[in-house]
Amino acid sequence: MRNNMSLLQKERLHLLDEYTHAKGSEKIRLLVRIMDIDEQLEITKRQEPAADRKQVG
Repeated sequence: MRNNMSLLQKERLHLLDEYTHAKGSEKIRLLVRIMDIDEQLEITKRQEPAADRKQVG
């Protein structure tokens, strides 16, 4: 899961950089993708503690 989070964070940073230089509808497309990545990161963060608890038992 850590690897997946790292990839998402790298993609998010790249998209934020693109967003600063984009114009018009391209900004909207990038912002939507960034928001999707934020949502995926939150889901992954919530699943991670649950996975840790399963391994302990």
